Amino acid sequence: MPSATSITLTFDQLFNIEIHKDELFIGTGLAFDVEQGFGGWVDIPGVQYFFEGTEAPDPITLNTDTVWIYFLTDKNERAEGWKLSWTASKYHAILTEAF
Repeated sequence: MPSATSITLTFDQLFNIEIHKDELFIGTGLAFDVEQGFGGWVDIPGVQYFFEGTEAPDPITLNTDTVWIYFLTDKNERAEGWKLSWTASKYHAILTEAF
């Protein structure tokens, strides 16, 4: 969202992805290096959040105007998955001029 000052991601309470099989990565910026994503998330540049399992994350607010989300699955087991909504905030300045 160009010119946004922050983006908030809110997850639905239904959150169910396989532990050690399905992975949800979230970060700021324009891109995620998929090749670096395989084999562990800890040292991947730009990754700020990593989720798996059945507990819905608390809302996340990122102070940026660009967020990427990458979901990796093995497709072997079927789970309910996840859903999120997002909002973007924009700072509105009121300019006044004194005479």
